[in-house]
Amino acid sequence: MELIVAAIADSANVSDMGKMNILGIFDALLAPFTPIVLKQFSVALVLRPDEDEKGTTKLLRIQINDADGRSIISEMTSQIVVATAEIGIRPPVNLVLTIQDLLFPKFGDYEIKIDVDHVNLKTISFLVQPVFQSVQS
Repeated sequence: MELIVAAIADSANVSDMGKMNILGIFDALLAPFTPIVLKQFSVALVLRPDEDEKGTTKLLRIQINDADGRSIISEMTSQIVVATAEIGIRPPVNLVLTIQDLLFPKFGDYEIKIDVDHVNLKTISFLVQPVFQSVQS
């Protein structure tokens, strides 16, 4: 299984034509204080199965951890059913995971680990950092 696209964004969806639409890709969250709740964001994935994976079911697992490796949300799992196609054609698997009301307890580094069948395909790193407002006199 090849991971073609992995992004965290404000929003994502898959069109009726099978195209992945991603809006507002980010790698940092600016916050005036912690803990901070991110109301909604999406993890957008485009996977391309290997030829021998057609017609199989795979286990997708996503973990979101802080810099110390502690999970900040329950592990998310899903079954991926890989379509059967003609030889030589490897149709992509488009996935959007929308997460709501996720609490980030402190400033620092976080990561989203993406595994398929217990093999890590990608780890997306992002930062929750303070934003300071200038004081006008």
